[in-house]
Amino acid sequence: MTKLVPEDTIEREVYHLYPTHGLLNDPNGLVYFKDQYHVFFQWNNQAVNHKYKEWGHFVSDDLKHWQRLDNALHPSLPEDSAGIYSGSAIVKDDKLYLFIRAM
Repeated sequence: MTKLVPEDTIEREVYHLYPTHGLLNDPNGLVYFKDQYHVFFQWNNQAVNHKYKEWGHFVSDDLKHWQRLDNALHPSLPEDSAGIYSGSAIVKDDKLYLFIRAM
């Protein structure tokens, strides 16, 4: 089953999360927080290769309908200039924490 998402120009699978462009890589930080499901994922929004990564972000109320949000994490230190790769998310004391491994 496929559908056309309003801002897209090609049909995609209904239940497949994908970025608007670039390379989607590993999901990281799958978590339920404040009544929403969150999926964070490695994303190269500059090219279709593995030379750079940020963390993209989707949310859902029901695991069926998803919304793309602004990127959750961007490289900000010299140590992570090549990108933000593997990591995870946890909820503790009603706060969401993201943990990453820089390359």
